[in-house]
Amino acid sequence: MISQINLLKHNLMRRLSKFSNNHAKTSIEVGNIKKGFAFTSKTGTYDLIISPNEISFAHGTGVLLSRLAEGAESILVARSASHYGGNQRVNAKEAFVLPDGVNTRQEVFAEVMRWLGGYNIRSILCTPFFQTDLLIALAAQAITGAPLGIWVMDDNCLLNTGISREIMAETIKRASALFAISPELKQAYQTEFRKPFAILPPLVPAELIRKTPSPAATGPDLVMIGNIWSPSILDLLSKTVEKSGLKLSWLSSNPDLWSHMVSAETLKSRGIDVVKPGDAKDIAALVCKARAVIVPSDPGTEPNGHEAALGKMSIPTRLPFILATAGTPIIVIGSEGTAAANFVNRFKIGRSIKYDAKALNSTVEELGNSEVQAEIRKQAAKLAPSFSFEDIYKFVTAAIIDGGRWPDDRFEKLFPHSGAYAIYQDKPAPKQFARDFGDVVQFCDRLSAAGFTPDFIMDVGASTGIWSLAVHKVFDKARYVLCDPMFSRYGKLWTPKHFELVEAAISNKSGKATFSVSSDLYGSSLISVSDIVKVTDRVEVEILTVDGISKTKKLKGRGLLKVDVQYAEHLVIQGAKKTLTDLVDIVVLELTLGRADPKAKTLLEVSNQMDELGFRIYDKMGDWRMPKSGEMEQMDLVFVRKDATFSNQRA
Repeated sequence: MISQINLLKHNLMRRLSKFSNNHAKTSIEVGNIKKGFAFTSKTGTYDLIISPNEISFAHGTGVLLSRLAEGAESILVARSASHYGGNQRVNAKEAFVLPDGVNTRQEVFAEVMRWLGGYNIRSILCTPFFQTDLLIALAAQAITGAPLGIWVMDDNCLLNTGISREIMAETIKRASALFAISPELKQAYQTEFRKPFAILPPLVPAELIRKTPSPAATGPDLVMIGNIWSPSILDLLSKTVEKSGLKLSWLSSNPDLWSHMVSAETLKSRGIDVVKPGDAKDIAALVCKARAVIVPSDPGTEPNGHEAALGKMSIPTRLPFILATAGTPIIVIGSEGTAAANFVNRFKIGRSIKYDAKALNSTVEELGNSEVQAEIRKQAAKLAPSFSFEDIYKFVTAAIIDGGRWPDDRFEKLFPHSGAYAIYQDKPAPKQFARDFGDVVQFCDRLSAAGFTPDFIMDVGASTGIWSLAVHKVFDKARYVLCDPMFSRYGKLWTPKHFELVEAAISNKSGKATFSVSSDLYGSSLISVSDIVKVTDRVEVEILTVDGISKTKKLKGRGLLKVDVQYAEHLVIQGAKKTLTDLVDIVVLELTLGRADPKAKTLLEVSNQMDELGFRIYDKMGDWRMPKSGEMEQMDLVFVRKDATFSNQRA
């Protein structure tokens, strides 16, 4: 029998071998594991969070990870560096940090093996900014086998160059779940790396969110909260404020960050008074009283680099905080098209201007109007609940564990696609269906995103019901009517109790007919059985029509009809004309490209039949190729009613 330590060594080295593929050979030898890695089994299951530096309120990433992990049990944290005195605001079982000078792939891997030996890791979440963050994530995933999630908050790869595209691409490929802090970052990373990202914006603790609009301004004209990204932006902002003659109170969590370049005395002389902020509630109360909040962003003077990357792609943590806790009008100062400017313009909660004193003065005056103040504060209160951190830890870990499928589309709906150029990516299918019916779930995701919500699903040729079960992952409120003459012959049906089963063959008229039973049951047909399987029986079955079932079942509302009946789809359509006219918006047909039988119709012929009935080709799901030649034999085509409003969107 292999000993436990030898088995551990074997598994670690096997994972190390995979991890180091196409890279320099590691210096770690099997014999060193026994000496350098004395693993002790640790009880419990843990989630691992990887950050660039300390998880604290001293910077935006730290604020979000602090809030995310609040109340979470059994977590480990790891980071690349210490920039804020080593202080962390997170209740972790252990906190790991890379030693100074450890930055190569092999060194990081060795360090992570020391950290995680003996731990049972359920999920990994990495928020990368340094390349070593991703190396830690790759090592942790390879060593533990746990699913990996990446939450990209700040770009340091495309416009900025701290992370190589190769390392980012490798980590994204290995990750099961991907999150982006803004729609701008999502579009850029999906286009570059061709994998789906979910939007996960900065959020706010539920207890801080206002439930009613805030009262009109009674305090100082202008306030600013949070960090400034760079000394050049701080310098440019302070000069703009000085020229405007306005006064600005800066509630800074880290006021000394750029003090060696722009001192507090210089800021005060230019009209900016640095104020100790207090806790989140105190900040919200002070912001609430102000006429407007200033949010400085990228001036747009450089096409690439740190400022451009943050400005164009990152939503500052303070923006949702201001919106949800105070509702005070926001003035974003910077170039057009920054993520911050897009945020306030999208939600109509403020204005975006350039670094210009006249523009600042006129905007402050405009926002001082009582009606404008009331309208913006009312709009913010309406949006505030959408930015709650409530249940988000569960949201994130569930997505990581379920192969990347985020539990709901709350943020995709909050930030719908703007119409800008982007590569479309399907939402990941749940692990349960990813291999065989992932395309079905993703098709339904696309329908749902387009605005289609069916009242009923009729599945003709339902076999075991697995197709409808996959559809049910998206359309769980619909009524399901499944039809198949072989229900009683299948050993197991994948049908919840509320699915309604009709054990009959469906054609163009009611009655009785001989049904050819295939060896796999799935290929059984009224017309012909594929050469790939054999006919094992011929039985007399009841024949019904879709129109007859619709009447008997008293179907109502708008529905989806799916037909997979081995070359007899055209007959089913002939018996469904009233249902198609009155009730159905979407039809899914398995169609054969060539003529498989003299009684069968081709894909082109059935497509023309659907065209005459008022349906056009809308989408494609799966297909079937001949095993020997690879020639495409069958294709699942989706037809939509030509006058369906949801199907005519082009943005």
